Amino acid sequence: MTELDRRSMTFRQAEGLDPLPTPVALGEVSREARSILWQYIYNFVTHEPRQDAETGYGLWLTDEWHRALRNWHTRRLLRPADEFDPSLQAQLPFLKKAIWDWAPSYLFDLLTFLMRSEDLEDIEALVASAFEEARLAYRVAEQTIFPAVTPEEGQTIAAAFAHLNTTEYGGARQHLRTAGGLLTSGDWAGSIRESIHAVESTAKSIEPTASTLSDALKKLKNQGHMNPNLSRGLEALYNYSSDEQGIRHAKVFEGAPAVDQTDAVYMFGACAAFVSFLIARSPTA
Repeated sequence: MTELDRRSMTFRQAEGLDPLPTPVALGEVSREARSILWQYIYNFVTHEPRQDAETGYGLWLTDEWHRALRNWHTRRLLRPADEFDPSLQAQLPFLKKAIWDWAPSYLFDLLTFLMRSEDLEDIEALVASAFEEARLAYRVAEQTIFPAVTPEEGQTIAAAFAHLNTTEYGGARQHLRTAGGLLTSGDWAGSIRESIHAVESTAKSIEPTASTLSDALKKLKNQGHMNPNLSRGLEALYNYSSDEQGIRHAKVFEGAPAVDQTDAVYMFGACAAFVSFLIARSPTA
């Protein structure tokens, strides 16, 4: 064991007295993750709180947290605005319970809402850091929480969004972001559909004269920008989602297509990788 290895462990772990930390499975939020999240959020919320202007005793949320949590109160919980209590005495217990006790899907919903609040620009980095430190099977990008079982999958997703960070790929970026959100919320069929749409939108942005993904792939292949075997692989994914019982026709036929979390996670990662590949192989790359 190297010195660097020991530095990432506790003494008892390095001596084999305690088990080594392991990645957390999808759908789970470990106690360690909740503890780190609460430390970050608690420090953020209580940093320079406002004091009561008259007495100087009461502590209140900063303006940024006030707006974010009031919006959660009125727009997500659908409660009257005049019943929102902006004091730390009221809001800290709420946030603590959410982070420590809520089921993962509800907790992720709150975190996503806060990350997308215009006033809380720093919270995304805090959530991302907590997830990575606690080895959760999720990563944060584009103010959205995405399943990523391995660090490599997380890097693939981050790379795809980096490649899509231009105006011409805005549609593809939104499809991929939606796919990740649906995957986190458990809509497997919807996630696969949006993942495929992200690839299709990317291909059609690269080759605007194409009407379908299949047409775009053929044009790119004929121009020498794509390996024929890879083109066939992409077409196979597209055909899988487009046949009569396919994902893209899920609203036409009764019942949901027979797909599960494993299918959706695979398609999300595969389509993110294909998006990066298509852009890298495009004529303008």
